[in-house]
Amino acid sequence: GLLVAGVWTIAAVVEHRGALRRVSQVAAVVVIALLTGLCFRQVSFWRNSITLFEHTTAVSPYSANALFNLGVGYANVGRPDLAEPVFRRAADLNPNGLGILQNWAASLIETRQPDEAIDVMRRLMDLDDSKPEHYYQLGLAYYTKGDYTEAIFQAGEALRLDEGYPPALQLIDKCVAAIPPEVPVE
Repeated sequence: GLLVAGVWTIAAVVEHRGALRRVSQVAAVVVIALLTGLCFRQVSFWRNSITLFEHTTAVSPYSANALFNLGVGYANVGRPDLAEPVFRRAADLNPNGLGILQNWAASLIETRQPDEAIDVMRRLMDLDDSKPEHYYQLGLAYYTKGDYTEAIFQAGEALRLDEGYPPALQLIDKCVAAIPPEVPVE
């Protein structure tokens, strides 16, 4: 409202004075050039989500949301080694963030830290134990650890919540294939 009133006032003044009209045209070109430059500067931060959220976390280092999005960006490009410490910082700031905890556990599993992933998943499941994804991910942590029996149990819990949950079925198959056959006793 105020901006429109200001523009109308300036237009009315400029309309009656020829010299002001020329000055306003030059000023408009300068303002447009300045805004174009600022736009290009801002777009340099928006090249991709990692660049954007690296900048955002530099400006707002205590934003759990910005840290979470930076971690997701790293995870999406296959860099769980970079994502894990970012999710850890986000979880310090927001210990009840379900998405933060789930993604942190995933990055721990991918970086072969299953014991810590199990701890994180237990924290997550204390907050919400109603999703088959959580049991599957906990089972995946146990699978990574080499505890195939517990991995099968957790996948079974996921199937209890969603009997056709494909990742849980696949995890059970992987576990069964990984269990060494019994050595016959002579």
